[in-house]
Amino acid sequence: MSARSSALAFQLAGSGHAMGAFLDRVGRDGCDELRRGLRTDDRAIVPGYTLLLVALCALSVVWVRAAGSGANEAVATVLGVLAGLLAVAAGVLDLLENRALRRVLDDWQPIPIPVAPDEAEAAERQQRRRTQVAAIDGPSRAARRLAVWKWRLVALVLGWVLVSGVVGLTSWLSS
Repeated sequence: MSARSSALAFQLAGSGHAMGAFLDRVGRDGCDELRRGLRTDDRAIVPGYTLLLVALCALSVVWVRAAGSGANEAVATVLGVLAGLLAVAAGVLDLLENRALRRVLDDWQPIPIPVAPDEAEAAERQQRRRTQVAAIDGPSRAARRLAVWKWRLVALVLGWVLVSGVVGLTSWLSS
């Protein structure tokens, strides 16, 4: 499993059971890698893409305002500012998603399987697993909801940038 698909599966696991199965598959080393990835996301990726999207929204206002006048300029300004705010909201949702995912990683501990478990050990292990799954269920579900909303907002912002770019380009080509 590549790092990218692992990160996406981590974000979208969506339930304690699915997240537990995923974390069992990636193991302790994979959890450490996911933790480092969250740090990088918080410190570089989220601020970077948020600033880029806000800059594109500001540029989109310039494109559309150059293509029209009057009401079009006012509408472009309002939509550009709204898109910029949505870009910031997507960044905030991403940071909240990362916080939920860190909570999952903090609450998850591998449960070793004894070489020759007896029934009491197996029952105790199952109970520990149920407790862990219950502990990560809420944050797993929250992370998925936040990730989905983040991507919806990013899609809206990129849609606005694309439309405004086409408007600006057609205006420039026709003049």
